[in-house]
Amino acid sequence: MDNLISEISHIGLNGSLDLLVGDFNARSPIWGYGFEDRRGQIMLEFIASNNFSICNRTDLGPTFVCERAQGYPDLSLLSIALQDLFDSWWILNKDSLSDHRTVTYCIGTDMVSVGACQGCPQGSVLAPHIWNFYFNDVLLLNNDRYFLQAYADDLALVVPASSRKVLEESVSSFLDILKSFLKELNLQIASEKTLAVVFRGNQNKNRQKRGLASLKRSPIFKIGGRTIRTVDSLKYLGPNWGTGVSLLKHWYLSVIQPSLLYGAAVWGGSFTQKQINILHSIQRVALVKISKSFRTCPTNALNVFLGLPPLHVVANSLFIKFKIWNARCDDYDFINTNNLDFYIKVNNLDLNFRLIEFPINIPNADFDVYTDGSGIDGNIGASVCIFKNNILVNSFKFKLNNYNSVFQAELAAINFAAGWALENSYKINIFTDSYSSIEVLKKVNTKSNYINVIKNNMFRAIGSVGLSWVKAHAGIPGNELADQLTKEATIDGNLLSLPAPYSYLKKFIHSYVIDKWQRHWGDSNSGVRVREFVPFVDSTLLTHNRALLFFISGHGPFPAYLFRFKFFNSPNCICGGLGDPDHYAFDCSHTSDYHFTRPAVCNKPAWFKSILNNPNALLRMERICSIARKICDDLKSLDLV
Repeated sequence: MDNLISEISHIGLNGSLDLLVGDFNARSPIWGYGFEDRRGQIMLEFIASNNFSICNRTDLGPTFVCERAQGYPDLSLLSIALQDLFDSWWILNKDSLSDHRTVTYCIGTDMVSVGACQGCPQGSVLAPHIWNFYFNDVLLLNNDRYFLQAYADDLALVVPASSRKVLEESVSSFLDILKSFLKELNLQIASEKTLAVVFRGNQNKNRQKRGLASLKRSPIFKIGGRTIRTVDSLKYLGPNWGTGVSLLKHWYLSVIQPSLLYGAAVWGGSFTQKQINILHSIQRVALVKISKSFRTCPTNALNVFLGLPPLHVVANSLFIKFKIWNARCDDYDFINTNNLDFYIKVNNLDLNFRLIEFPINIPNADFDVYTDGSGIDGNIGASVCIFKNNILVNSFKFKLNNYNSVFQAELAAINFAAGWALENSYKINIFTDSYSSIEVLKKVNTKSNYINVIKNNMFRAIGSVGLSWVKAHAGIPGNELADQLTKEATIDGNLLSLPAPYSYLKKFIHSYVIDKWQRHWGDSNSGVRVREFVPFVDSTLLTHNRALLFFISGHGPFPAYLFRFKFFNSPNCICGGLGDPDHYAFDCSHTSDYHFTRPAVCNKPAWFKSILNNPNALLRMERICSIARKICDDLKSLDLV
């Protein structure tokens, strides 16, 4: 705050500055806050020493509003000498594209609106607040057709338009105006660093059906006759503008796929080849949009590139999951469904059993009990250690089935301790390092029958049991001993039979999907080149780089590819070699600065993963594809001649 006051003072007050408006982030009851902080005290001293009066009206509400808070950080200060000319001050009820609201005031016959379109002024070449004063006039160019948002020494321009042609004319003309305006401030727009991103709005449904809702080519914008680059996404001080491949994949899995497979638990039992092809054609639309690949890229290859299983495989897995979980069918290579947990209707339960609150500690407890659960190499164990006056008096070790989870082991240990206390009429305090176990016992809408049985037992133990959380591996002797015994229990503990959780069924279904998808991928006649680099399917794989996708699939800006689809008369590169992806990545003289070492056939999968996870290698691949595209353009122009 002291630096801010110093910067403003250096501008030259002494009666020469009559109006001061800004976000000072200072709190005082005088302008609406319920308390006064140090910044508020400094601001009040500044106002008094420079003969300012405060124009703000607190009855009109806060000047700053966001989801988490609201306040009055924006102050309008007017010289006392001009106070007689002050007419009114109010807040406009309109969007400002900021958390700060637009302030308007009248001085004499002049009306002034101050929009909060200045962003965080960090990193500017001048001191932050001086930069705001220096740069503020540029933001006055805002009107109904254009909106400028300032970010440090960057500007974001938002322009709506009804067509591509209007958009090109509007943006280019405004950029020229902006360039001239900034020139008066001795500032220049770096056209090579300027980026444009185009967002397409909602179109008429009939136009969408006719395929007219998207632009046939990207708009071309210019600054002083120099073209600026149009991209799919851009980044300004943190926020991403646009959508990445990972987000599109998430949307597909959470929105599109569930919609396409609605009711698959009923109709997904089996498919004819014709039905599989129909599902492929439906899914292909989304896969091409997400990957931004060439339309000729095989659907099976796109499935592998994006880690998205074919629809018929997913539909069949939903059918099997329904048969096992709901119909309790034992026709599949799964455990006996009698050993599987099930869901109950929680609304039929008494609210007293659903809502359980335990004291953290029972005073004058007979014993302190530490419980733990753990898993090692698929073996699950649980332990209960009973202490009296910090001395171990008894311990229990249990080994669970391999299909049980560590979470179930933690709950089983707590349940055993509570049952032991009830059986022997003891009062105990239970300590566990599983916070999730405590939370699930408090939930009122838990559907698992296994958990509700434990909750019923714990309900009976209310008054005899205290339950609290302790930090794991923090040197607490009781917890450390329970952890040690739990690891031993995974090998030699007493067998404790518990139902398999729903998560075990989900793992089985996921394994089924991967196995069936792998067989489908191995038997596919398409994607032969892709299988050399990605022989095994993986739902976590995401090929987010378009140039790498071009290279691996072979469907990209390469003469051999364009010759294959009758666009070129020859498959050869301009240098005379076969113009396939390998030629440009390993051999072509035009791309020699970016060549990779050619991998052996057995090393291609490892080579692909190393390139995918290496940003520098991906940049080289993008440059190779860019050169290959230019060569294709040159070859096309030669063919035209």
